[in-house]
Amino acid sequence: MMRRIERTKAYGVTLLATLSLLSVQCDVGKGTRSADRLPDQVICRFRVEETRGGRPLFLLVAEKATVYDDGLRIEVSAPQVTFLDEGRRPYSLMTADSGTIFRNTEELVVRGSVHIETSESTRLITDSLTWSNRLRRLHTDAVVVLQTRHGRIEGQGLVSDPSLERVEIKSEVIGHTNYEFESRQ
Repeated sequence: MMRRIERTKAYGVTLLATLSLLSVQCDVGKGTRSADRLPDQVICRFRVEETRGGRPLFLLVAEKATVYDDGLRIEVSAPQVTFLDEGRRPYSLMTADSGTIFRNTEELVVRGSVHIETSESTRLITDSLTWSNRLRRLHTDAVVVLQTRHGRIEGQGLVSDPSLERVEIKSEVIGHTNYEFESRQ
């Protein structure tokens, strides 16, 4: 009887140790759930490099990616998108708390503390933003703050390239800057 209890204890300890090691790999319980559907796949330390004609366009990394609907929708936590020039040099970095990749529309929607900083030290801050890979454009209807070494402006809604060189703010702009702006009437 004593051996049976010791053997049961040993199996229990082994099972507990195995489960503990598995839980260290990736915490599947944290993050976004899709209406109580189980994901098709969960990937820790997710990394995707987008290229066109062999030329790297951007690199997306995330702590975790949760894949749904046979890969058509991917929820990512703490995404970072590095936009690259022809020489593979980064020219802009976008970070957020979370995001969703929609593969059928080639869009990445990021949410929560969205920041973009360019190699020229221009910064964009908002709470949600969409990157359209097809159009090669960023857009949002949310409040935006654009900071450069020449000033700071705020507005509602934005369309821009990822280098923040060609920016259109959709609403009336407030703030101060040395730049001159085109007015659309």
